[in-house]
Amino acid sequence: MLKTNADSLVEVAVYGAVWPPAAARDPYKATSEGLAAVTLGMAGICFQNRVGDPAFGWEADHLEPGVSIRNQADGAEHALHYLACIGNEAVVTSGASRGARGTVTGEHAHVLVDFPPIIAEVGWIPTFAGITMTVGALAIGSAVAWRDVEVRPAAAIAAAMRNPGLALVIATANRAPPAVTAAVIGYALGLAVTIIGYVQWHKRRN
Repeated sequence: MLKTNADSLVEVAVYGAVWPPAAARDPYKATSEGLAAVTLGMAGICFQNRVGDPAFGWEADHLEPGVSIRNQADGAEHALHYLACIGNEAVVTSGASRGARGTVTGEHAHVLVDFPPIIAEVGWIPTFAGITMTVGALAIGSAVAWRDVEVRPAAAIAAAMRNPGLALVIATANRAPPAVTAAVIGYALGLAVTIIGYVQWHKRRN
């Protein structure tokens, strides 16, 4: 069995902020083909590039995938670089995404952090739950209207619309974690798909 000192290590927290990209007054650089180009690269938030994507083929120079963070204080910046390790958990502590969790993936000019897409983090369970509960609500609404054919569709849809928009507003106003907001959106997506299917089915039936 491999012996390590993991049990005696000290766990501390370091802090960094998303560092904005910077450019020189004349941002053009000469390429290997002798062309002048303005290439994106370090710092900021790279929305479409994550760890595992191809390393070549991008119109960029020194591309830093994911989120690039640093600390403006010199000593704290050194601590962030020296103490943050690949695999460490990163937690957003302020802003609209407060509570979101990511993973340190490495460092370059900045410490790099990867945050999974919210839907991927939450999964499709809220959407499937929205579909299942909406089907049940449509059935209940139809049963309440019963023999009134003209009222039945409206009653079914009214029963199914259980205010996901209001739930989203409440979650946002109370600064709920992003996963909660994503779950509400996922539920609303399942509800919308089911209701659209129900309306189309009802039109064809009549």
